[in-house]
Amino acid sequence: MKINLHIEKLILRELDIQSNQIKTIKVAIQEALVQKLKMGGVGQDTQTLGRHKSVPGGTIGFSDGEKSASVGTKIGNAVFDGINR
Repeated sequence: MKINLHIEKLILRELDIQSNQIKTIKVAIQEALVQKLKMGGVGQDTQTLGRHKSVPGGTIGFSDGEKSASVGTKIGNAVFDGINR
């Protein structure tokens, strides 16, 4: 199975991201999504319906001083969960 995933816009509310963190967070999001997709694929609804206009990621908890890679992993996991709702 081939999966193409394109995220046009990712909205993160109330998260203070510095410009030097963006690349690390982006890579961690991609890695988390690839790992989840390899392990579990996508749900039947996504396979049948295909595109999602938007995907609610829900609420993610972060602690002060949390590493950028951890932030990105949590975001990637939330996006995956949203795809499979």
